[in-house]
Amino acid sequence: MPRRFTRGPHGHDHRSGDPTRAGGHAQVDRKTAQLCHQVLETLEQVLAEQEDEVLQGLHVLEVEAAPDDSHLLITVAPGPGTPASNGAEILGRLAEATPDLRIEVASSITRRRAPSFSFKLGALPAI
Repeated sequence: MPRRFTRGPHGHDHRSGDPTRAGGHAQVDRKTAQLCHQVLETLEQVLAEQEDEVLQGLHVLEVEAAPDDSHLLITVAPGPGTPASNGAEILGRLAEATPDLRIEVASSITRRRAPSFSFKLGALPAI
């Protein structure tokens, strides 16, 4: 089961996965969850500092190792008040910004290599 790190509707952190695993797998899963959390926090901050208003308005909902911690799948959603854009436009802007975002992530994590990542759109949970 892949490890995920998500942020709930009220900003609380949630982890998923199989906590019953024992031995070396638990250590690997803990490190993967830690990486996902670091990437989520970093991207939230970096996106908020972008000049592009569409990227500024995005919220990172989830970071998931896919298939392992060398590649991360990042789920984002436009927040309230974000300039209207379609999904393809948002993903296109993220694709253009990915090299710079990856550099920011690399400087915030303690890994030999920064993971590659891709994005998908989600929706903010209703409160």
